[in-house]
Amino acid sequence: MKIDSKEIKVILFDLGNVVIDLDEQASYHAMSHLIGKDLTELKESFEQAEFFDDFERGNISDIEFREQVRTLLNKKNISDQEIDYAWNAMLLGIDLELIKQLSLLKEKVSIMVLSNTNIIHVRCFHQKIYEITGINHLDKIFDKVYFSHEIRERKPDFQAWKIILNENKDIKAEQVLFLDDKDENLEAASRLGINVLKIKKPKYTLELIKKLF
Repeated sequence: MKIDSKEIKVILFDLGNVVIDLDEQASYHAMSHLIGKDLTELKESFEQAEFFDDFERGNISDIEFREQVRTLLNKKNISDQEIDYAWNAMLLGIDLELIKQLSLLKEKVSIMVLSNTNIIHVRCFHQKIYEITGINHLDKIFDKVYFSHEIRERKPDFQAWKIILNENKDIKAEQVLFLDDKDENLEAASRLGINVLKIKKPKYTLELIKKLF
């Protein structure tokens, strides 16, 4: 899709694979190592479990999430720290250059985040960002941050984007550029009239910023 940067007033960023490198397999491997269970069997169990969506929608707490994980893994003696470490294993590095470019971009256009995430991952995001920048929260980098567990809606449900459009009534859907790595999210946003681009890795986000703005 050809994007006219002059018509864009808001760039809406996903986090995983757009701002932070993500490897979901790393969490499966960490969980498998933790309990000594076959990786394929473990993945099937996780993919069938519904409480992950509940966690991303903020319908259960981190305490309840960990208990659900212990039940799913059939291992009650796993510590909170072990679960968090394995769950956060998917979150890899953040490029300092990208953070610097986001700060420059913010001077030209409004930048926001819409991420399907949860409180455990958010704490990890912020720790990683603090370690490389000294900034302790994404809302100091972006103009607004919308986490699924806080707004109680997750992509690709239309309501996730409608919340943002309703809160920012001076912005029309066609003035928003949404960056995400998942086709179902891009398709849903596009059906609302939002401009979309698929981003597979944060390095492409960096290239896009330099190219368009």
